[in-house]
Amino acid sequence: MFRVASSSSPTLITASFPGSQTRVFTASDTLQGSVSLKLETEGKDQNRRFILVDVVAKLKVKMITTFFQPEVDLREEKTYLYSEDLLLWSASTSPSSLFPHLDGPPPVLEIPWSFTLPGKELNLPPSFEGGNREGKTKGHVVARIVYSVKIIGSKNGKLTSKEKTSMPFIYMPPPRINPLSIPPSIVPRPVGDQQSLSPVAPPQPGAQDGWIASTAEKEYRESLFGKKSKAVVRMCIPSIPSFPRNTLIPYYLSILILAPEGRGETTPSLPSPSDLRLSLRRTVSTTAKKGSQKFKQDAGLLVDLKSESRIWYQPHGWVEVEGGGKRWGGEIVVVGEFELGGGDATPSFGREQTSGLLSCDYAIRLELPLKGLKNELDEHKFFPLVISSDLRVGQEQLHDGKSSDIPPDYFSLEYNYRDEKKEKQNL
Repeated sequence: MFRVASSSSPTLITASFPGSQTRVFTASDTLQGSVSLKLETEGKDQNRRFILVDVVAKLKVKMITTFFQPEVDLREEKTYLYSEDLLLWSASTSPSSLFPHLDGPPPVLEIPWSFTLPGKELNLPPSFEGGNREGKTKGHVVARIVYSVKIIGSKNGKLTSKEKTSMPFIYMPPPRINPLSIPPSIVPRPVGDQQSLSPVAPPQPGAQDGWIASTAEKEYRESLFGKKSKAVVRMCIPSIPSFPRNTLIPYYLSILILAPEGRGETTPSLPSPSDLRLSLRRTVSTTAKKGSQKFKQDAGLLVDLKSESRIWYQPHGWVEVEGGGKRWGGEIVVVGEFELGGGDATPSFGREQTSGLLSCDYAIRLELPLKGLKNELDEHKFFPLVISSDLRVGQEQLHDGKSSDIPPDYFSLEYNYRDEKKEKQNL
């Protein structure tokens, strides 16, 4: 297990953790590395020295407010979501032959270490940094979850010093569903010029097909004193418990415009599908010292209808409305796929995973300009989504460095060891 070499380095311990900045680790993965310990010469009380490997998940949240001055941190709270120790080496239990008795540079003891992360039943949240406030205080981080391996070389005793090194790594929860279980698109994307769409739009999928729907409505006036028209937007997606990142999710979209009541067969003005915007909206909720706040962020465009060709303009006709009666209307049907990709789509997690201090939720935001003055259908929580990771079981996943939730300084953070709740007094 041990290997002795010689070195003139003044550092007590040096540590390595291959893949810590390039891999994404998940539940039950094995972390591996090594520690180099410079042995002291005889007479330095080496019998009291030990090396400890500590794998931790540390959460830090801030409560921020703004008065008439720049941002002010009112409250801050830290906690450890996970911590487990491994006593790697202790001089008191090692063979005395390892210690030098001759003059010259102290030898170096090279010790491998291995640590297996807990299984998915612990339900740990992902590595995370976010909650950037918009407006005057934009860019201020209010929440951070960092996973790291700490190597601590020390002596028992209150007055002795410690040498520590911390090596952060990226953690992502295992996938909640198999991405292969997601149904294909209702109508495949046409390939080439010879393939054409059916003149009739596909039927709307329902609960019997394993789909779920969300509807947004708005009454509006096309002119200042005109009667009210009505816009109804309905979106259907597969009814699954979570939506994996970087996976195509099929959707069905209906845009229905109803003419004003009592106008007979008056043709309503249909909006352009390319004006509709479906984006991903993230809400980060934090609690610190009994104070709570929420930060809402744009997490990217989901659907760009400017490049979508699977669009049907249904013939105008009479449409039955709630409460009885009929109104003349026109409908646009669009089918396609959206992808929850990019670094802003960190997997969702709740307060039950973070000791009640932090949560990250998502919803699809709908924006559709309508005819008239300042008429827009805008639903911030049009379709709530639970986002999960897209990790493949048994496959090594690399970190591409593009995730905005994993900034470069994630791997260079300095930790305050005085915050630790336990001092390893039993070692």
